[in-house]
Amino acid sequence: ASLGFQDSDMPVSQPTVEQDIAEVRRIHDEWWASNADFDIPRMRSCFASGTKFLQYNLNGHTYRSVDELTQLWELIGQNYGIPELEVIDMRIEVRGDMAWVSHEALIRRVAKPGGQVPPSALPSTTFRVRETEVLLRDDGAGHPVWRIWHHHCSVHAPDDQVRTGFQDSVLTRSNAR
Repeated sequence: ASLGFQDSDMPVSQPTVEQDIAEVRRIHDEWWASNADFDIPRMRSCFASGTKFLQYNLNGHTYRSVDELTQLWELIGQNYGIPELEVIDMRIEVRGDMAWVSHEALIRRVAKPGGQVPPSALPSTTFRVRETEVLLRDDGAGHPVWRIWHHHCSVHAPDDQVRTGFQDSVLTRSNAR
């Protein structure tokens, strides 16, 4: 027997904060995994569509859409990947339809067969970076799914450099890797 309710009358179930954190983490993990060999379809699935996405790239340049990032990856992905990505001390915060992810990581760029890592100011060995992502529960086209709208990655200070205002360094702090 029907209770006289239509589907549109039923309350919409909202995800829990724990479910949101798990989905934000999944999107982050997909994004980082896509960097190993510059998997463009995998990368694109993580970001807001159109010109909604903004990235401050590790190379020092700004990319103002997922299409611009795709163009970069089409070029560099021919020559190298980033197969070594060790995330350190991740924080995820979710507030309603906005979230942020932040962590340090150890990464290394590796030439593909027949390719080469281009000369740059980035180290040729494993090095430490800082990374932040801002996500919205909006895919850029108005659908309520988590996507990255902003990403920033930059080189961390050298591990042995004393932190200004403190007499410690990455090497002397207890959670150093």
